[in-house]
Amino acid sequence: MKTARNLGSYLVPAALLGALVLAACQPQAPSQTTASGVTQAEASAICSTLAVARNTPDFNKLDAVMAPGLLSFDPFSTTPMTSLDQLKQFYLGTQAAFPDFSMRFDEVWVSGDRVFARWTATATHQGLWFELPATGKNVTISGLTVMKVEAGKVTEQVNYFDLLGIARQLGARLTTASEQI
Repeated sequence: MKTARNLGSYLVPAALLGALVLAACQPQAPSQTTASGVTQAEASAICSTLAVARNTPDFNKLDAVMAPGLLSFDPFSTTPMTSLDQLKQFYLGTQAAFPDFSMRFDEVWVSGDRVFARWTATATHQGLWFELPATGKNVTISGLTVMKVEAGKVTEQVNYFDLLGIARQLGARLTTASEQI
């Protein structure tokens, strides 16, 4: 069994945070505009565009809904991404490991200038991912994305999902530093 190293340092307690966020959020009626001008319909359109961009993959579609100076946090990335161009490059890298990546947005909520989106993705591991060679195994990922929207574009996003769960689906075994010696 191949060992995936350093995954533990990227884990985010998604279930707890997601439950807290969802408990604090009240969905807006589709025609209701929040203080920042984000409607439920606009949030749903943003999420639809994100799904099409990831599923096609045509990352240039992101230009329509994401600001050039986007700040993005993702458990797959070791550092925050500070521009839309960095996010596109990041997506290209994950696409190499999971070329059939497909996502759908299951629920979308709006609160103020924030969009909360619960999603599900499926993919087949067909390339190198965190030092783990392709396994050919299918993975299912459930997550939550929190986005800040200004003037109709996402300026910040934070993704939460179970990175350890993905590693386990791929058959990776996490080790401690002493086990790697």
